[in-house]
Amino acid sequence: MVGKRRCLLPDRCGPPRYGRSRGASSWFRHAWSVRIISADALLRLVQLKENADENTASKTRELLVPFEYTRLDKIIDLAFTAASEATAGISEDVLEVPTEETPLVGTEMKPITTQEHTPWDKQDRLRLAISSRLASELHFEIVKKSRAVYWSTDRQTRIVISLSKFYADGWYWYGYRPTWDKLLAEAQTGIFALGCVGANYFFSLPFDFIHGVLPDLNTTVYDEIAHWHIHLQEDQGVMRIKLHRTGEFKSIEGFKKSLVSPI
Repeated sequence: MVGKRRCLLPDRCGPPRYGRSRGASSWFRHAWSVRIISADALLRLVQLKENADENTASKTRELLVPFEYTRLDKIIDLAFTAASEATAGISEDVLEVPTEETPLVGTEMKPITTQEHTPWDKQDRLRLAISSRLASELHFEIVKKSRAVYWSTDRQTRIVISLSKFYADGWYWYGYRPTWDKLLAEAQTGIFALGCVGANYFFSLPFDFIHGVLPDLNTTVYDEIAHWHIHLQEDQGVMRIKLHRTGEFKSIEGFKKSLVSPI
């Protein structure tokens, strides 16, 4: 029979027994001042930071700062934020087409819900090409904050890059998040770049332009706005953004930038 292991530091190795107030105080003080994390978990946190919005990233950093774990509010808050972000997030390859834009197939309305997935490495190469092109044009050193967000070393120039494939009905479709709008609003130079998968160009929309058309765009709303829908359609060689609430179109040809080759 294996006997119980004896802790050489009873005030440090586990919860104190009842009646040992001094030990309890010492043990809990130690628990509040130390955090232990494995290398694997730390790598997962790095991956989360690379793909998360600032809200999730900041809450993740909070977990690394020692605090009293008896109360689980911060952990639940992080889990809720991450789940909400995943629900609200826009993917370049899995989008829900609004009813009014669902194509007729025979006599039935059949929504398009998915397209063939664009490999992640291809998406990353396109984002890198767009960010490098803008960094060269604006003369600043680029820093990758997350998968979609880039900024200068002083954080005063900020770029958000969203990608879309070309849909069969002749349009590109993007999402624009409130967190991105806030991020760009706080910069001296804010750019929302729209990448077109398979094309040798993209569109570099200044913050004032994209922010100004938001009231005329359709939205997806849960408890609050999750994202605005951005549709681009080409007409006689001119790319235009669709203003859903007015039914009008606005040219964005003046914001078109070229890439060396299609990606």
